[in-house]
Amino acid sequence: MTEEESRERELIRQIVQGNRIAMKRFYDHYSGYLTAVCARYIYNREDIRDILQESFLKIFNAMHKFEYKGSGSLRAWSARIVVNEALKHIKANEKMQFTDLPDESGLSGSHLSIKSKNPPLRKFGDQFARHLAQFFPDYLISFKH
Repeated sequence: MTEEESRERELIRQIVQGNRIAMKRFYDHYSGYLTAVCARYIYNREDIRDILQESFLKIFNAMHKFEYKGSGSLRAWSARIVVNEALKHIKANEKMQFTDLPDESGLSGSHLSIKSKNPPLRKFGDQFARHLAQFFPDYLISFKH
């Protein structure tokens, strides 16, 4: 067992016992990396902060279930929790709906509406709408910002 593995195992043991100093050490060591992981999915700083807060709570509360598999496994497990929380946030805040348009609208087909608060997704939505219009002329596509 390497020195790093011994440190990680001891840190895990202390966190499981509820040692707040160990939790702080974990946070100090991994927060930069986990912030970068979260920022790959979420662009709003306040949302990143909220997601990380929720993630660290889940990490600390589930640490007793973690199975240490060697150096890097704690980091990977923690990153997976952050990714899951980020995806859950995206799913909760992004809505996609298909609805039929009434006949009196003068338009045939269906209407695709995507609501997004995320600026990169809004830009993507506009590009996506133009692309879809080429292949599906009977659809009215709008992206609500």
